[in-house]
Amino acid sequence: MKILNVPLSLSAPQAAFLTELQRVFAEACTLVAAMGREAGVTARVGLHHLCYATVRERFPALGSQLACNAIYAAARAFRKALEVQARLAPQAKGLPIVRFAPTAPVFFDRHTLSLRGERVSMFTLDGRLHFDLSISVEGLAALRAATVKEAVLQGREGQFVLAFYLEEKAAELPAQVLEQRSGVVVDSLAPAAVVAG
Repeated sequence: MKILNVPLSLSAPQAAFLTELQRVFAEACTLVAAMGREAGVTARVGLHHLCYATVRERFPALGSQLACNAIYAAARAFRKALEVQARLAPQAKGLPIVRFAPTAPVFFDRHTLSLRGERVSMFTLDGRLHFDLSISVEGLAALRAATVKEAVLQGREGQFVLAFYLEEKAAELPAQVLEQRSGVVVDSLAPAAVVAG
């Protein structure tokens, strides 16, 4: 898996939309994690059956697909938290407590984010947000040479980066704009604070 990080040039209202999306998405993820911990469920499918209706009811503006993405993010955070707990506190009983900060990443997929050339269409709480990527020729070539498996929005204090997780479909991607990382999520992108429980 390779990652292409693209800083976003947004207007103040656009940045405000994304800040609010980030906050609501994190609240939904935290709700899913709390429900999962209480029920002893951490797997994505189990969390979906347990939490989907509640997330849709509590956070209707997220829409169905971002609700699914919040469940995915919680399941992923549980997986990482359980790995950490097994390594650092193997004697701990019960599931770890997983909480998402208001600045936690938002996970997008092909239903919630589309890319045509340099133009992005992103689902937000206020409908779709359309903007152009400020991307180098090499970055654009990398996007065209790969399949986007996932896009992750990261932001803090009104500054946002869209990280594209790419899977090669061509022989080689332009090396100067990509970083090779082990696994899917880099530690600095971890979506949640983990407290051994």
